[in-house]
Amino acid sequence: MSDTQEIHNYPFDSIINFKKSGHSFSYKIIKEGTYPNKSLLAYTLPPNKYRIPDDYMVETTWGRSNNRCVVQCFINYIDNKPVFQIWFGKCFEHVVSSVRSATDVTNLFHKEYTSLKKTKTLGIYLFGLHLKTLEMAREGKRRAHILKPIDQCGNSTLTK
Repeated sequence: MSDTQEIHNYPFDSIINFKKSGHSFSYKIIKEGTYPNKSLLAYTLPPNKYRIPDDYMVETTWGRSNNRCVVQCFINYIDNKPVFQIWFGKCFEHVVSSVRSATDVTNLFHKEYTSLKKTKTLGIYLFGLHLKTLEMAREGKRRAHILKPIDQCGNSTLTK
């Protein structure tokens, strides 16, 4: 049995709550993003190898009361490679970015944001790259784009 849980009514509500063994994150999906073509698609490192979307934006909240933290995470492919950004501060006026990985930019964020050097958060959790709900939504939209409208199909396609 898995010790993780996604609580949501997505896509009708943009909030996805994720709980995992004593940790919880709340994600407000601002831009769902899409998966690039297979030749350009990047993945997180093993063992999970999550697909990394393009044109993705999420507002992530975690922590308790006084230690609550809210950031906005962006992923955009530039020159066919993902660029990870975390915006933070009262009005999201500070930014850190990395072309290496979500975890690399998360570590940069912790160096900028907190003096507690032992604070660690995996980038996949800050960016929500592990969320099965979003993966299924993106996959469903990708499949919908693969199908041609019937008026654009030839006779051989229609008779199959």
